[in-house]
Amino acid sequence: MNSTVESLDYTLGRQLATHLREVHLGGNWCEVNFKQQLQDLSVAEINDKSYSTNSILTLCYHTHYYVKVLGKVLSGEPLNSRDEESFVHPEISTEQEIQGLSKMIIDTAE
Repeated sequence: MNSTVESLDYTLGRQLATHLREVHLGGNWCEVNFKQQLQDLSVAEINDKSYSTNSILTLCYHTHYYVKVLGKVLSGEPLNSRDEESFVHPEISTEQEIQGLSKMIIDTAE
């Protein structure tokens, strides 16, 4: 591989990693991030489906699933995912479990 292509691959990889971190930790172009939004949610709020067929919990796990899959693909592993698995998650019934979810999402993104 020539050095120009390697340089472009490196630059693209860094840009993707930076954007992913910013979406999860803050500082991105839309000023919204997972860490801040999950910080003060109650158990009732994270499980609520009033305005959607999916709860915040379901959407967080769904996003986390694909970030995990993407990380493996970018590390050279084959794409191995199933859409139906991306919505499967344990229930959350305590504030500590919300904090654990937030930590898991942030750790995976970093």
